[in-house]
Amino acid sequence: MVLVSSLPLASSVLQPAEKMNESCSFKSLLLVRTFPKDAAGLLGRDTVRALMYYALKVWSDIAPLNFHEVAGSDADIQIDFTKADHNDGYPFDGPGGTVAHAFFPGERFTAGDTHFDDDEAWTFRSPGKYFWRLTREKHLVSLRPAQVHRFWRGLPPNLDSVDAVYERPGDHKIVFFKGLKYWVFKDNIVEEGYPRPITDFGLPTDGVDAAFVWLHNDKTYFFKDNLFWRYDDHLRRMDLGYPKDSSLWKGLPPNLDDAMRWSDGEYS
Repeated sequence: MVLVSSLPLASSVLQPAEKMNESCSFKSLLLVRTFPKDAAGLLGRDTVRALMYYALKVWSDIAPLNFHEVAGSDADIQIDFTKADHNDGYPFDGPGGTVAHAFFPGERFTAGDTHFDDDEAWTFRSPGKYFWRLTREKHLVSLRPAQVHRFWRGLPPNLDSVDAVYERPGDHKIVFFKGLKYWVFKDNIVEEGYPRPITDFGLPTDGVDAAFVWLHNDKTYFFKDNLFWRYDDHLRRMDLGYPKDSSLWKGLPPNLDDAMRWSDGEYS
């Protein structure tokens, strides 16, 4: 399970500002206390604390909320890694299934708290069977990830990662690459006849590392190790003269792992 959010995890906590903007409906202090317990999975305490901090920063950047970490046990918001029945009326179910839950502010003893299932193997920035969606403003749609094979219907259920993904110019279908195979999706449903071999593109038989469409010429670029290819999706054929050395892309890091184009035309 990949943890992408952020707030400090240790015997400390985050606490927002004493008094917020008069127009804000929440004027009391907000405190977030985090407990990594005896198993923050594969994460160190400092990593988890940093993750929790940045998760709350998503809110404080756009709302009159200020979070500060505090030591002690009187936090308004407590973040815990816990297992099974943990006395809040919503027991966890072991690995898989429900991975976390949170409570609205109020009078209940768990008000404002967030609980993570400590039976999950929590990691950060590691391959997995989950993905996150971003808005055009580059914000997370939800802090909770979606399972890849449940959302993208037609990918293998045992798929643990993908090599590359891009949106095809012209028909806007989504193309997934994994190993020597690729899938084409219309919306989130796979097209008939897939998967097919990546040799359909004229690509090497050892897969690809990254792919993106360049708006400058509407061509698709594939990268593998220190080489890249240029593909014409409209004509469904590889351009002549490829592959070429990826060092032609000034500033591109060696051994590219992924590439994407944002809605504003920027690439990363």
